[in-house]
Amino acid sequence: MEEQVIRAVADATRSLRPAYNQARLVAGDACIYVLDQSFKVAKRVRKQAQQIKQEHPLELLGGIAAGAFVLGMAIRIWRSKSYEYRD
Repeated sequence: MEEQVIRAVADATRSLRPAYNQARLVAGDACIYVLDQSFKVAKRVRKQAQQIKQEHPLELLGGIAAGAFVLGMAIRIWRSKSYEYRD
C-alpha cells in the first residue's frame, strides 16, 4: 500500500512538472513586464511633476496647501466622530 502511494506521488510529480515549469516561466515573464511598465510610469510621472513644478510653482504650492487643509479637516471630523461613540 505504501509503495502504491509513493508511486502515485512520483507519477503525479512527473506529470505536473512541465506545467509547473511553464507556470514559472510565464510568472517570471509577467513579473519582468510589470516591473518594466512600472519603471516607465514612474519615469513619466517624475518628468510631469518636474515640468509642473517648473511651469506652475505657485499653483502647485496652492494645490498642496489645499490638499493638506482638506485632509486636516477630514481627520478632525473623523476623530471627533470616533470620540462621540466612546461615551
